[in-house]
Amino acid sequence: MRATSYSGNVSAAMMLFQGDIVTISVDEHFAPQALAALKQFCESTNELYAEEARKAHAKELAQHRAELVRKVAEEEARLKVLQRLQLWNLKAPPGVARNGGACSDANGSLSLER
Repeated sequence: MRATSYSGNVSAAMMLFQGDIVTISVDEHFAPQALAALKQFCESTNELYAEEARKAHAKELAQHRAELVRKVAEEEARLKVLQRLQLWNLKAPPGVARNGGACSDANGSLSLER
């Protein structure tokens, strides 16, 4: 239990949490004080949880953004390469076999024309 305030009559040792149920072991006389301490604890714990959830979400968004930036940079680099490519018109001269878009003769040399 997080320390939120001090009381000699109510302590964290008097509170047992089981799931969403809390059992407080105090004399009847100190029950209002124990309940107030529990409420204060729940409020501060909820604030801490909300802050942790915000941080985790922001981290997740930052990671996703970084991944998108990386992908955009890759695609921009790919686009630059594609824009710089010159299209070659590959023609097979007589007696040269065309093999999957490439032209080669019996010696394995390529014939390219712009």
